[in-house]
Amino acid sequence: MRLSRIVRGAALTATALILASGVSACGGGDDAATGGGGGGVDKAALISKLKAEPDYKDVPDTGLDCLAGVFLKYGDEAGLKAYVEGKDKLNDLQAFGASEAQAKIEAVKCAT
Repeated sequence: MRLSRIVRGAALTATALILASGVSACGGGDDAATGGGGGGVDKAALISKLKAEPDYKDVPDTGLDCLAGVFLKYGDEAGLKAYVEGKDKLNDLQAFGASEAQAKIEAVKCAT
């Protein structure tokens, strides 16, 4: 019982951090989500990079997979690619912009 509250709390913390740091609203599109075509961001690489973040270390893999999907769906491909390649930090990414409300809804679903 206590462990599930800790895990859920960690997931909610991760969601809040995503929404606080955000990503640019230019939109990564489906290519970014699948890592296909045009040098898109690889989802597995993004998840691996998120796992290395101290604030995400206790988030379960399923939560990270879901949150990475939100990043890829609403994020700027160039910004995410720079983050995955280590050129930018997570906090350097910009806000969701016009897609912020929908991104929040989907990120909260990741934590539940």
